[in-house]
Amino acid sequence: MSSERPFRYPNSLELLSKINRLLKQNRKPEVTFQQIVAVYTSQREFALHAGIRIMFDNQEYASEGFAVSEHCREALFTSPDGKKGTIKICLSQDEPADNEKDDKDQDYFLQNLSNLLTRYLVRIDKDESASKRISDKINQSGPSSLSNEFIQEFLNKYTYNRDIYHDLMPFKVKEILLISSLYDAYAIEKEGRFSEHMLGQYGQLNLTSIPRITGASSFEYALEHMRKRHFDLIIYMVGVDKKTPIIVCEEIRRRYPYVPIFLLLNNNSDLPYFTEEVKKVDFVDKIFTWNGDASIFFSMIKLLEDKINVE
Repeated sequence: MSSERPFRYPNSLELLSKINRLLKQNRKPEVTFQQIVAVYTSQREFALHAGIRIMFDNQEYASEGFAVSEHCREALFTSPDGKKGTIKICLSQDEPADNEKDDKDQDYFLQNLSNLLTRYLVRIDKDESASKRISDKINQSGPSSLSNEFIQEFLNKYTYNRDIYHDLMPFKVKEILLISSLYDAYAIEKEGRFSEHMLGQYGQLNLTSIPRITGASSFEYALEHMRKRHFDLIIYMVGVDKKTPIIVCEEIRRRYPYVPIFLLLNNNSDLPYFTEEVKKVDFVDKIFTWNGDASIFFSMIKLLEDKINVE
């Protein structure tokens, strides 16, 4: 059996992204849960390592050969009408006993999957309620007119080109945490005309909003922000100190293993040093260099979105 742990970043992030795309189709639970198991099983590194079983509304959806072992972990989820469900992953019998880090990785995966399922059930409940209200109104007002059908067809054609990007790129970076000195944060906005550039780039793609960037001038402030909400990407802007960024990135990855971390260097002369350092570790995902051009942030965002959205 492979010693690789699939529940660690970035494997779990990619699997959760695929499941999230599936959930957004808003199909019936009995279809959706079976498809989730199929997606999980299609990821060979997960299927060989552990089986999965979803229980909901007295129905069971399990991967082939699923069996309860000595090393199982479980998470709960609930529908708006009070129906309870469970997600259980069990290691194969011949897998070695988990260590604490593996347990945390699996718990974090289950927690995220549970949150996705809960939001999915809330969403389809609202959709069903809204559909029923609309259907009742339509039945009361009579059949739709030909003019309404013509207008709807026109709108569908008009919005096709705008919406195609959204369909191809279901995962989008919405929240970014930028760790930097106050001066560097000021320089990015002032010298690089960050806001102006980002609005222009996103406007060309007909996107309605740019990612929100939250600044943190220290590790403590960064942790405080991360406790309050989820971030899709962390960017650490490196200053004069070369040791602290590595220490901070390692600690963030330990606490939040699913969040990608990019280093942004202040000058090219630091690139050889950090390139060698990053080869020794697994908690920095990419290195970029700041040369006063705000387009580097757009490149970071697109790189991450493309990586996760490519199946």
